[in-house]
Amino acid sequence: MMKILISDTHFGVRQNSIVWINSQLDFFYNQLIPFLDVHNNEDIEIIHLGDVFDSRSSINPLIANKVKKLFDSICRKGYNVYIIGGNHDYYSPNESLQNDNSIDLILGELCYYCPNLKLITKNFYKQNNELFVPWFRYFDYDELKKQLKDIDTVYIHNDLVMIDPKYQQLFEGKTIYSGHIHTPCHINNLHTLGSVFALTFADSNSERGFYVVHDHGQLEFIHNEKSIRFWRFYNDEIFKKLPIKNTDYVELYIDQENLIKPNYVETIKELSKQINNLNVIPKTKEVIGESVTDFTKYDITDICKKKIPKNLINKFELISKEENE
Repeated sequence: MMKILISDTHFGVRQNSIVWINSQLDFFYNQLIPFLDVHNNEDIEIIHLGDVFDSRSSINPLIANKVKKLFDSICRKGYNVYIIGGNHDYYSPNESLQNDNSIDLILGELCYYCPNLKLITKNFYKQNNELFVPWFRYFDYDELKKQLKDIDTVYIHNDLVMIDPKYQQLFEGKTIYSGHIHTPCHINNLHTLGSVFALTFADSNSERGFYVVHDHGQLEFIHNEKSIRFWRFYNDEIFKKLPIKNTDYVELYIDQENLIKPNYVETIKELSKQINNLNVIPKTKEVIGESVTDFTKYDITDICKKKIPKNLINKFELISKEENE
């Protein structure tokens, strides 16, 4: 048995951008599906760990149809496909409205003629010694505790890196594959897989892709070679051979004194011809008291933290975490 794990596709990202959905589908049709075809003599299960769609409230009909056709083409190949509901797939974060979700609405029809497709949006789902947990059911502690009995493997969509201590004992000794957090993280038997796509500059200079779980639990990462990526380069890094595509998003952080040097001017000019989304950012330094801080080393969250009073830091971090979710 080979298991293919993907997560956080966020179809419809960037205000239902057609450029972005086409980039995402390029990965599926020209990398993942050919990979499946190569291994079609093996038993294969495909598991999506949540956040199929990006917006809770607005999905372009064209994008909805493209995604429906994608999963239809995968299911018709005969593979067992499991899709877990993530927080972005539900209209509201209010638990009482959990039944209103885009997965059932857009992909539900496929279940009538693709019995190998399982949508896990409302209830826990057990298969042998495996448990599939949609977003809202994680918060039902008592029921989750019952469901985890005699379970070896859990597929879920939640932040289990910063797990509530009371939940830790529930997952002890189990192998967990989780979505929700976009940056991959592997701690012992906990595997937070991250998004299959780079989605913002927070994903700069890092690989995204999908995972294969082989027999006996060996986990293999396969890099997404097709979709848009984000890059940040600093000063003389721009003279190296850069692994970028013309559709990638690139930020160049250049010291102000370098911007007038002929070699920099010429290289930036050539890069601007090759890359559709290139932004040159002069590196500046701000003097605070007697110290000098280079703010280009930080993202906007770090910069804000340096500007607000210390007594508000904890509240700021809490709000930032809620916004990211």
